[in-house]
Amino acid sequence: MKHIKISMLGLVACMMLFCGCGQQKETQVDYAGAIQTIMESTAITDSLDELDTDTAWALYGFADAGLDREQLTNSVIYRSAGGSCEELAYLEFDSAEAAKTAQEALKTYLQNQIEENQDYRPQEIPKLEGAVLQQSDAQVFLAVTADSEQVEAALQAK
Repeated sequence: MKHIKISMLGLVACMMLFCGCGQQKETQVDYAGAIQTIMESTAITDSLDELDTDTAWALYGFADAGLDREQLTNSVIYRSAGGSCEELAYLEFDSAEAAKTAQEALKTYLQNQIEENQDYRPQEIPKLEGAVLQQSDAQVFLAVTADSEQVEAALQAK
């Protein structure tokens, strides 16, 4: 009977150990997959063109933020050709620190977009103000769309 209690106690301790480890692990969001879902949704009201990484690098002002081009290791970027301010960007950096710096640069980018479009395209301001900007480890995600709730739902599904 004593051996059964000790065995059960050991089993419970092991289960608690594994449960604790599982809770500490952060799940990664499939931002690239979410972009595809968002592109197919009604959250996007304009035709978006794919941008190459170098163009996005310059557009978002990452060099001015103190980042090196080599730190941006992967990207998927879609942006309106000019009809609206809609855009989607998934950016992967070589470290969480670089991604945090990029996220701050994107906040500045969004604020500049709001200021530049205030008189030119005032109907686009709610999209910019409601932009979804997230960082997860070394990844950064930006979505400027007509429906940020659909974006949030797509992210939760991924």
